[in-house]
Amino acid sequence: MKKINNISKFYFCLSALLLIYIAYKSEIVAKGLKYDYYVNYYIASLVLIFFSFVSLFLKKELNIKIFLIVISIILSFYLVELFLTGKKLLTHQVLDNQKFIAEFKKEDPKIVPVVFTSKFRDDKNQKTFPLSGVSRKMTNLGNENGYWAIYKSDRYGFNNPDKLWDKDNIDFVIVGDSFVHGMSVFDKDSFRGNFEKKARRGVINLGWSGNGPLTELATLREYFPKKNIKHVIWFYYEENDIADLLNERTNKILNEYLEDPNFTQGLRSQQKHLDNILLKHISEEIELQKFKPLQIILQAAKLSSTRFFIHKKITYKKNIFQIPTEFWKIINLAKTFSEKKGSKFYFVYIPDKSRYSHNLQNDFEYRHYGKIVKKVEEMNIPIIDLNKEFSTFSVNPLELYAPKSFHLNEKGYALGAEIILNKIKDF
Repeated sequence: MKKINNISKFYFCLSALLLIYIAYKSEIVAKGLKYDYYVNYYIASLVLIFFSFVSLFLKKELNIKIFLIVISIILSFYLVELFLTGKKLLTHQVLDNQKFIAEFKKEDPKIVPVVFTSKFRDDKNQKTFPLSGVSRKMTNLGNENGYWAIYKSDRYGFNNPDKLWDKDNIDFVIVGDSFVHGMSVFDKDSFRGNFEKKARRGVINLGWSGNGPLTELATLREYFPKKNIKHVIWFYYEENDIADLLNERTNKILNEYLEDPNFTQGLRSQQKHLDNILLKHISEEIELQKFKPLQIILQAAKLSSTRFFIHKKITYKKNIFQIPTEFWKIINLAKTFSEKKGSKFYFVYIPDKSRYSHNLQNDFEYRHYGKIVKKVEEMNIPIIDLNKEFSTFSVNPLELYAPKSFHLNEKGYALGAEIILNKIKDF
């Protein structure tokens, strides 16, 4: 009986710890906003608790056999995790920025990394939420296409030639996440660069890596140019924009933009302060590099790589999150804001690379594709559906994406920009 009791105790302890950790992540960290994501983990921990109770009544021999099977399964998962983590360590995903670390460490570096806006979402004591990067600095976008994509940031830290802010003939403002930011191509090959080449009009890029819809609304309100803009183009990325929004909703400052249509932080006049915040953050991130082995071990303990792999290969079709009502409120606020400024508002739908690697071009359930397209049309917003448009060209859509990432490559940005500009002419 002693062995049986010890086995049951192991099950009870494991299931209890799992349930406590899930409750902490779901209810405290995510503030209950990501229940759709954590519900399966809740179910798994409750099933384990039930099994722990059942194990009390099983025969000794059967209990030991089941215990050995459970341990074997757990060890198998960790072997997979070890393989995936090792593979990651040998690729660009961990080593890419190492050649720039020495420069990043300097008090006044000549080149800086991109600081994702998502890095600031969990700061409970912040008084200012930065929405861009360090101003007037060479900025490293990373290496996803076989070269380092580096640009000189403008006076507000965005990926634009600084002189654009002084020009009167600016026809376009584009808003979005890393796709609009230009990951990871040179400016001339980005959406902004292609718009400028093809339309021969000024284009201001307010996109930034790590943005979700709420951060994009904040950026539009804070940095909209003080001049007549004909077109505001809002880019929606189907793979993570909804998840990003749920994370954004846990941040007090970002929520102010949703709850008060007149709220701003007055960021335009705080650039020196923002630069100091960002440079301090970069310094702290570099300092944390010495703890990188510990971070890798903690991530491996949570089977992070294995869970990500399973999602990408097996559960990719499931819509983990439902579309929150706040999403439509944000789109309506952005549309209203743009129209009050005298601009036409457009919605661009960017498809996930996985849509094509899993042959889901025509799956309207995937990522709530059909619901989003229909609702945007009902809101009388001109929509440019790149998934639909890519299928009209005699090209394999996977050839439009970077080999090392989910972002578009030069060919993808060029074709996307051409489609968008042609569609705008038709509206």
